[in-house]
Order: sequence, then C-alpha cells, then structure tokens
Amino acid sequence: MNFWSTICEPCIEEMPLLNELKSDLEDKVNFIGITFSTKEKVENFLTKHEFSFNFITDVEYKLFEKNKITRYPMTFILDKDGILQYVIGKLNPENADTIKKTLLEY
Repeated sequence: MNFWSTICEPCIEEMPLLNELKSDLEDKVNFIGITFSTKEKVENFLTKHEFSFNFITDVEYKLFEKNKITRYPMTFILDKDGILQYVIGKLNPENADTIKKTLLEY
C-alpha cells in the first residue's frame, strides 16, 4: 500500500521506481495507491504521470487517520495474511532492491 498525494513532489519522484517494481514482480504481489486527493484530481494527474497501480481515493482521510499517516510518501508492505511486515518512506534507487526482496519474501 502506497500512501501518496498528487501535490507531493517526493511521491511523484518515486513513481517510476514503484512502476518498475510492479512491472518486475508482475502478478506476484498486489500494489495499491491510496491518496486523499479526489478521484477527479487523480484522473487529471494520471493524464500527465504514469502510475500503474490501482488507486483508492480517501477524501475523508479515514485510511490516513487509521494508519496514522502524517507524511508522504509512505509505503506499507503486508504479507498474504494482511499483517504489516515493513514500512518505508520514499522509495529510492538505494532501497529499491531491499523492497523488492522483502516483497518476494511475503
């Protein structure tokens, strides 16, 4: 689960790496982007930026509040039973391999 925003520069910067991970792992894992932006804002944003995840809009901030998200981007890795295994802020080239290995473990 990747928590992001259409107005968050670090979120936009990490998108190519997230897309690459999704492409590399194909159907081995599920990727979901969660944003507090409205559906309309996200659809407009996606006309300019490639983001190959399914996304959920959370305009009432319920998912952000429940998961205590106070900064973006924030990625949670859950195992197949939905148990949180790893949390990371911004994905970057230095930690992308670690994330990929972690995703393959679970």
